[in-house]
Amino acid sequence: IDNDGEYGPDTGVLHGTAVAGLIGAETNNGIGIASLGWEVRVMALQTHDDEGWATYFDMGAAIEYATAMGAQVINLSTSGPYSTIIQTPIDAAYAQDCVIVAAAGNEQSDLDVEPQSPVCNDGGANRVVGVAATDDQDYLAYFSNYGSNWIDLCAPGVEMLSTWYLNPTYGLDNAYGLGDGTSFAAPLVS
Repeated sequence: IDNDGEYGPDTGVLHGTAVAGLIGAETNNGIGIASLGWEVRVMALQTHDDEGWATYFDMGAAIEYATAMGAQVINLSTSGPYSTIIQTPIDAAYAQDCVIVAAAGNEQSDLDVEPQSPVCNDGGANRVVGVAATDDQDYLAYFSNYGSNWIDLCAPGVEMLSTWYLNPTYGLDNAYGLGDGTSFAAPLVS
C-alpha cells in the first residue's frame, strides 16, 4: 500500500519479501531463486510499518511470540539506536536454545563506539550472532557497520538476488530483484 502518496508502495513490504526469499525460497525447482536452506519453514512476523519504522516494543513482542511458537532461529534484519528494551526477549529466546541472528546495520559505523540494537544486545554472553556484509570481492561492504565486540561473521550483502514485491500497478513487475544491505547478509546466516 502507498499510504503517503510518495514513490509507490511503501518500503517495508519490499524489505521483508526479499529477506524471506533469501531464507526460504524453494530450492531445486527451476524457478526464480533458491535459498541456502532446504525445506525451511518461515514464520513471517511484521514488526515494521509500511514505511519501514518499528518500535523496540513491537520487535520484543515478535521475538517473544516466535520463541513461544518454537522458533529455532530468529532472523532480525533490522538495526537502530541501542536500547535495552529488547534484551529480555532476546535473553528468553536464548534460554530456549533459539539462535538469534542480527544484521550489523548500514551506517559505516564502528559498533564498539556507537552500539546499535539488536546486534549489540548480546547480554554480555554472545547471545546474538552479529552479521556484517561483504561485497563480491569478499571485502567488508562499503556501507556495513563493523565492530570486533559485536560482529561474529560476515556474509554476502551486495547485489543480492531475491524475491521481490510484485505489483504492476506501481511498475514493480519483476518477481525478483537485487538488494544491498546487512539485512540481506543476515538471512544467509539464518
